[in-house]
Amino acid sequence: MISRTPLLTYLPVTGQYRYRDVLQIIPPQPGDPRPETPHGWHGVTLAVAFEESAAPLRTRDHWAHDHRERARVEFLTSQVESGIGSHDWLDTAMVIQGTFFRRRAIEHEALRLLQVLTNNSFRQPTQTEHNWYLDKDSGKPVYAPSTYPSFVTDQWGEFWTGQIDSIPIVDTAKHFGRSGLGPSDIATLPSRLEAWLDIYFALPAHRKITFARACELFGNGQEVWPVSKSLSLVSYVFAIDALCHADDPEPARCPTCRNLRSDQRCSTCGGPRFGLTRRFKEFVRQYADDPQESRLASQLFQVRSGIAHRGELLRADEFDAGFNVGGADDQSDLERGVGRVVRKVLLGWLETRPTTSQPP
Repeated sequence: MISRTPLLTYLPVTGQYRYRDVLQIIPPQPGDPRPETPHGWHGVTLAVAFEESAAPLRTRDHWAHDHRERARVEFLTSQVESGIGSHDWLDTAMVIQGTFFRRRAIEHEALRLLQVLTNNSFRQPTQTEHNWYLDKDSGKPVYAPSTYPSFVTDQWGEFWTGQIDSIPIVDTAKHFGRSGLGPSDIATLPSRLEAWLDIYFALPAHRKITFARACELFGNGQEVWPVSKSLSLVSYVFAIDALCHADDPEPARCPTCRNLRSDQRCSTCGGPRFGLTRRFKEFVRQYADDPQESRLASQLFQVRSGIAHRGELLRADEFDAGFNVGGADDQSDLERGVGRVVRKVLLGWLETRPTTSQPP
């Protein structure tokens, strides 16, 4: 099946991009709506290909969601075979999974990949929320659904075959080094995009799932940033955590209290030492070796722990004016520069992964 879903992007998309027979970015057509301001959310269509059948009927796993879904079905099947639940219950679960969730899950996975692998602000429009808006003709407020129309509805169920130039492909460093928005700026794609997608789809199942989760956490970090810089930072750091521990065995735990166990002890208090901070810093520095990025990496894990475990917040979330005395007191990179460093780590990790299959 090839589905189409509307996306929004802050830079207008003036061409199309197709990655093999897997996904396609389709620009709006001349008659489609556009924002009436120099900067705003422009429409674009995302097409993705996937098998409609849920596991175990599906014969091939391609997306990370395919692997996750199959593992879940195998678990539920084992529970039914051991007497927990019925076969009718399991059959219903698989029908619901295939009918209601597969398409949404895979479209969302493709969106998250584009959010990490490109420097474009792709996002899905809200489909159900209502808000107050100012009607431009009457000048009066109206209460209406917050939604956006679908684009390019011809050739439904197929990749778009219209004639138009491709989205400009630019040097990867130039693409991610873009800063600021000019009135004539348009969306571009990095020259490494196809290679990264090839690697992603050729990853073994557990690494593909892990990278998809890291992309989800990265996307959450982007989307929550306008609301909370602190929660955005936590989500970004969790994205690195996912990759840092991608190949870890199941950790040893105490059979009584289930706490983690460690062979290393603090020489002063005798408590267990896990070396998580050191490991995090070393992992980040493999891929973000710029001195400024290394300094930021040395702060990230500690700041994340303060937010997650003690409820501390970045000063920006407490309406601080931003004045600082430098050094550890300066939070400007923690508020604005984390996403750039985290994306660099994610892409660096992806570049160095061994693959087990050919790209699609």
